[in-house]
Amino acid sequence: MRLTAKLVIAFVLVSVILMAVNGRLTMRREVKLRETQKIIWSEQTANLLEQQVLGVWESGGLREVIALLKFQNLRYRDLDIRWVWFDERASLDSAPRATVDDLQSIDAANTPDSVMYRNDRGKGFIYTYHLIPTVVPERQGGLEITASLDDLDGYVRYTLKNTVVLIGIMLLVSGIMVAFLGINVVGRPLQALIDKTRRAGEGDLTGDLELGGNDELTELGYSLNDMCRQVLESQARVHAETSARIATLEQLRHVDRLQTVGRLASGIAHELGTPLNVVSGRAALIASGKLSADIVTESAQTIKNESDRMATIIRQLLDFARRRTPNRVQVNLCEVVHQTKDLMRPLVQKGNAVLRLENCSEPVMADVDVSQLQQVLTNLIVNAIQAMPAGGAITIQIGWRHAEPPDDHDGLAGEYVYIDVQDEGEGIPDDIIEHIFEPFFTSKQVGEGTGLGLSLSYGIIKEHSGWISAASVPGEGSCFSVYLPPEEGRCSDVC
Repeated sequence: MRLTAKLVIAFVLVSVILMAVNGRLTMRREVKLRETQKIIWSEQTANLLEQQVLGVWESGGLREVIALLKFQNLRYRDLDIRWVWFDERASLDSAPRATVDDLQSIDAANTPDSVMYRNDRGKGFIYTYHLIPTVVPERQGGLEITASLDDLDGYVRYTLKNTVVLIGIMLLVSGIMVAFLGINVVGRPLQALIDKTRRAGEGDLTGDLELGGNDELTELGYSLNDMCRQVLESQARVHAETSARIATLEQLRHVDRLQTVGRLASGIAHELGTPLNVVSGRAALIASGKLSADIVTESAQTIKNESDRMATIIRQLLDFARRRTPNRVQVNLCEVVHQTKDLMRPLVQKGNAVLRLENCSEPVMADVDVSQLQQVLTNLIVNAIQAMPAGGAITIQIGWRHAEPPDDHDGLAGEYVYIDVQDEGEGIPDDIIEHIFEPFFTSKQVGEGTGLGLSLSYGIIKEHSGWISAASVPGEGSCFSVYLPPEEGRCSDVC
């Protein structure tokens, strides 16, 4: 509606200006033409009366000339003809009506001259003077023919009135056009298009526009419908591809977790061997029937304790291997690392390594998925064990550190939670370290790794709005640092 009003108003303004300019030019041309016609008519009349005036003057003098001119006034009703003396003052009846300045243009030649004049009331006249010097040689006398401009002024008023009326009609018609075109032809379709785009911006791409007609707005509506359908189809494809990608990623993570479970199996079997031997021995003693009641009670309690120990080991392994829905909660990372340390103890011992935990004197809180973070830590610990064939120490440190995210991270430099996993292994060559987080990249022997562990770990931490960095000195060891955003309270204090 507003757009239509602007267009129509602009069109009307241009039309009104053009009409006003054309009317003014036409009126000026017509007025000039009519003035010229009046002057020509007055001068022709003066020339025609000259011979009659001379003839009457010879026979009857000035009185007869005045009588002749009165008779001619009856004949020429639109003209006022009279005899004037050019040397008389304006107060006398026979003095010219034109001013002294206007009379300066009248010469002694026997040709009529005309001047325009308007009085104080705006009434206009054309005075035409024709000098007749042969009548009285010692005085300048002649004819004065007055033509009124009332008809021209009336024409001007009539033209102005018609122009104003025509402009008013145009404004009225324009108002009707604004109302009709603005509401029906432009306003409603545009409002429908605006509503459709607003709904599309809010995510509602359903419901086609039915504008009707065959103009550009209708074509725009059809194009908008096609665009929304294409976007819906694209969203469906993206959703399907994203779901498939997520499912594949979760499957890969589960496979990686199961691979770690396989590595833990032999160590856990050794871990279970000792309590099973204790249970078996104590059970045999009880079955012999040779023990006193107190010793039987003590043996039963020992069997229970060892059984609880084995159940705890098996439960930890099952919890680690079980597929779970991602669930982030605010936890103390020290507790998560302690749990992972207990889970990895058999594999660490089998690899002749020592796992140490430092800087856990106070809680370090972060919002994480515990199962996914454990998978990351187990991958890093397994890599550390494999990097030390002859054994060595693995040190885990937790705390807060000022860090600057890498280029592929959209975070800002500031305080982040870090978990360092440092080994005393062979280190990583400089030409390999930049590729270690790429999928399926591995420098291990065939059968020792799939090349997905670090890649999946990096993806998990990135989903937690963090990142993993690696630093290594060949021959001295490597350090993998996991960076996570701290809990909100901690971030508000130190970030």
